[in-house]
Amino acid sequence: MVNMKQLHTFSYGLLPFVLFTVILYAFFYNHHLLFAEQLRLFEWNKDYFNEIVYNPGGLSAYIGEFFTQFYHLNHFGGWILGAGVGLTGILYRNLICHWKIGGNVSWELIPITSLVFFYLNPNASLGLIFGLLITLLLARITLHEKEGKRKRLLILINLPICYFFTGIGCYLYLILIFLDEVFSKKKHSLLAWILYTLVTILLPILTYYKFDINETQAWIGIACFITQDLLHPLGIVITSFLISPLLAYGTYHLLQRLTDKKRFALNLLMAFFAIGIILSQLKNEDERLYQLHYLITHEKWDEAITFMQKKPVQNVLMSSYTNIALLHQQRLSKELFSYFQVAHVNEFWSSNHLLNYLTAETYFQLDMLYAARAYMFMANTQTPSGRSPLYLTRLAEIEYRRGKRAASLKYVALLESTLFYKDWAYKFRQKMNTDSSTKKSQLSPKTNKLFLAKEMLFNVEQFETQAGANNQKVIDFLLAKYMLNNQYNAFIQLAARTHLTIHSSKHYQEFLLMYAYLLKDNSLISKWQIEQTVIERFYRYLQINQSGKSPEEIQELLCPYKDTYWYYVQYNKKQI
Repeated sequence: MVNMKQLHTFSYGLLPFVLFTVILYAFFYNHHLLFAEQLRLFEWNKDYFNEIVYNPGGLSAYIGEFFTQFYHLNHFGGWILGAGVGLTGILYRNLICHWKIGGNVSWELIPITSLVFFYLNPNASLGLIFGLLITLLLARITLHEKEGKRKRLLILINLPICYFFTGIGCYLYLILIFLDEVFSKKKHSLLAWILYTLVTILLPILTYYKFDINETQAWIGIACFITQDLLHPLGIVITSFLISPLLAYGTYHLLQRLTDKKRFALNLLMAFFAIGIILSQLKNEDERLYQLHYLITHEKWDEAITFMQKKPVQNVLMSSYTNIALLHQQRLSKELFSYFQVAHVNEFWSSNHLLNYLTAETYFQLDMLYAARAYMFMANTQTPSGRSPLYLTRLAEIEYRRGKRAASLKYVALLESTLFYKDWAYKFRQKMNTDSSTKKSQLSPKTNKLFLAKEMLFNVEQFETQAGANNQKVIDFLLAKYMLNNQYNAFIQLAARTHLTIHSSKHYQEFLLMYAYLLKDNSLISKWQIEQTVIERFYRYLQINQSGKSPEEIQELLCPYKDTYWYYVQYNKKQI
């Protein structure tokens, strides 16, 4: 029978750690979970159920994906994770109490700390927690059985159940049964353990050859993660469930000598030590990236720009997000160099879904719908699950604006089978049924398909010459692109064709002044009517560079010029 005093005492360690988990993921790392929700699409239909459940770990994966969709409710995901971690800790502590090795110490903090660490990656699936809960419940049921043939038969039945319900949980189940025999000092049946081991090994082998799945899915299942970069952290989680009871067993007699007050203090110390480990592994830059992603995808343009002003980061991805916001708000020409920039930003060709999304969103803002559709389609298929609600909503909009009603309806139908996107899909379907004036791309299909050019980047110059003369966003984007790539001639030609007002942006004047300086042609300064204040600032910039001071001192003196084209050329461009 479980010692209730032990269960009460251990809560002094588990409770603060669970509260920490809730606070961390609900209020400080909530954008990690919001981003994780966008990597998956849970559908309320039979096909999706069959697609998931008939795999090793399918039931845990399905339950996990069901709860993951509630990450969509900001701050709610932390409560889900906290509850899952807490239940896992309680069930595991129940096993330790059953073995009478705990010494009223919160040893369950070791595995659940590794579990919280595991979920710092947005590709981690909630299915792992539900797989662990199922495994621990099956183990607890098994340990209640008396020794004999009935218990051995129960183990043989539970192994395939655990495998198909949880995937990797079957190995943990076998480890827990083995630990029970060790700690309980029961008589071992060698033949039975050979049989258990054979069943555990044969299950993934037979599944791999019988069904159309890869080796990772066969041996681990589909419940734990959606990308294989989490194999090592997953191994740490499973190993921690073995290390924890061994430590408890090894220190039991030593800890029994502690008074209740000392044991209480030790539990709190373990909890705060576990919290410290998690805090040391936090990557605030990742959270800022996901926060900016959230602002952009929810079209909170001014908030996104303000966010980058307050928390500037030298990161290409964040630079791309910022440029999209500046482009939408028509602030790109005036504020381009107020933020970290590199050449070719917002024009990526990559197997990374996020990079392709940024490129697609840029083209979407420029009304380049064919290119936007191509990149958004790639972004969607390159997500770990192959279906992202964010990308599907944008694809539906793009196809609708291209006049491809049937294609748009396919994406709308997918979204109608979800819980949190069905309202958007319903309203969008109504819009398609009532709005006959579909806004199509400004280009003909023949012209707009030119993005299939060299390096698969859209030929924006061709767009500009044929249809972009009246599109200010295209002009701003092209001029920014030319400045970032030091394309002086292209900039001047476009400025002449579009009758650009040089005084509309100090960056334009900085760019042209640099060109005149490189050509050593002062007549161009008066020709372009560059303002005297810009000229004076440029020569002060040159004087600092020619002062003979060390490179470090020069860069520090140039801090007031960080928002200029000149500083970008000298420093940021070197980081490409």
